[in-house]
Amino acid sequence: MKARARAVVAIMTFTALGCGSSTPPPPKPPLGPPRVERGQIEIAALLGDAPKRAVAQGAGPHVIVASSVVGEGERVGAFVEATDDACLLAYARGSASIEDIDIYALSDDGSPIALDESPEPRPSILICPPRPRRFYVALEAATGAGLAVLVAHQVPRAKAKAVALAFGARGALGVSARAEAFPGLADALAERRRVLGGTWEESKRGSVAVDTTAPSYVAISAGAGDCLDVLVVPNDDVGLVDVELYDDEGRQVAKARGAAETRAVAFCTEETFAGSLRLRSHVGQGACGYVVSRTAASFAKEARARPDVAFHGVPLPLADAEKSRSEALTKAGYAAPTSTSRGALTSSKILSRYEELRAPCSRIDVVAGAPLRRSSVAVWSAQGTLLGEGDGLLGGVAYACGRGRARLDLEGRGGGGPFTLTVRPVPWTGPELVSAPLAGSRMLSRASRGPHELFEGTAVGLRALSLSATTLAGLTEDVAPGACLAAYLGIEGAGNGVTLRATDDKTGEEIDRAHGEVSAGVVVCAAAKPLRVKLEARTSIGTASGVIGLRKLP
Repeated sequence: MKARARAVVAIMTFTALGCGSSTPPPPKPPLGPPRVERGQIEIAALLGDAPKRAVAQGAGPHVIVASSVVGEGERVGAFVEATDDACLLAYARGSASIEDIDIYALSDDGSPIALDESPEPRPSILICPPRPRRFYVALEAATGAGLAVLVAHQVPRAKAKAVALAFGARGALGVSARAEAFPGLADALAERRRVLGGTWEESKRGSVAVDTTAPSYVAISAGAGDCLDVLVVPNDDVGLVDVELYDDEGRQVAKARGAAETRAVAFCTEETFAGSLRLRSHVGQGACGYVVSRTAASFAKEARARPDVAFHGVPLPLADAEKSRSEALTKAGYAAPTSTSRGALTSSKILSRYEELRAPCSRIDVVAGAPLRRSSVAVWSAQGTLLGEGDGLLGGVAYACGRGRARLDLEGRGGGGPFTLTVRPVPWTGPELVSAPLAGSRMLSRASRGPHELFEGTAVGLRALSLSATTLAGLTEDVAPGACLAAYLGIEGAGNGVTLRATDDKTGEEIDRAHGEVSAGVVVCAAAKPLRVKLEARTSIGTASGVIGLRKLP
């Protein structure tokens, strides 16, 4: 029985493993062809609001010149015809997979008219008469691949500048190159820094194509309280280049002057600035390298080329300017004016006024009213000795130490307009300022800053120094934990050029350093531990008397 039972179990197991299994499923039908929908990829998303922005600036309606999926190095374009009296704006947009797009405009014979080969995915060109009526416009995927579209607008010539600024359009023939490719750029930059003085930090470097038929633009921006210097060096294919700086409302702020091939503009602003640099070649077609450098607005007080430094600001009506200045000075601790008078300045004409200075040190304000944008004031003693001078956007401010009758020479810079003249005692005095009045005036001017020329922090001391080019004059000061100490130096006498240096008295490590023509200033801050700082000064040439003012900053 046991043997028979084992045989039955074996038969059943065999049947379960294979014999008598169910029928396999039927095979799946073969795959059919994919479903196709006729149509094109939507390109409106690539354009964004660019067409609307162009029309808002004065351009006509847009037209799609060409659109296609392009691989790296592939080009797509079409012939475009524009009226003889209009400019043509062309720009390209692509999918995120295209990192760099170039635009070309070619004449019928293949000669280049304009191009944008900048390393960016949103190029644009603006072509203005004289130019061919009909020309070929194309885009090329320089880096990456994907969908790209090329758009064109006609632009009235009167609106060309606004449209070019809005799109950063290039309008010049020539191939952009790296700024380092321009011979002599480093030497020109070193010479420019030497001429200007001060301490500069490079903030931007690049190149831009230029030609004689249309201007090219470079976007320029600055923060409140900044000074910018823009140095432009053309390549060998370009002759003289016009270089002009405009703000976002189309007002000219600065213009490069002189006949040198290397051009430069410097300007200071007390408010946020957004504008553009406009370049146009007088002779030839090629490219320019440019370097943008930045420093604090206090540079305007120590610049060695002050007449070449432009100032940016929007003038106020005289009543508003007066109120703003008076409120700021009262809040800063100034007493009421001992003298107030009014008048009007004419461009390039000096107006002299006489005042009796009654305080140990006086502050003289020339408050400018629109349309006067900038004014200056120089203070002279009865013996004809300079006591102080200053200029500025909202009106010049000068400090004069010493009592007695003084002559004030007032001048409007770049245009005339109404002004108010006030004289106030300075709430920071000492015998050091009176014994070297011009050095004291320059120190006070260097220590004041901002649109209303106010002192920061609290005065903690004054020191008199004798300076020379071969001897270091110095002093040591203690800085409490968490505090900052500002030191401002002004000089007078036969010496010229001044260097002020701050070092850690214990380690000798340099903390701050400043250079200027007649004044300089440094700031030293202590962290968790007290700091003993050494201040050293010297002239560049000759001997001079100096006054150092010390202020504790928060």
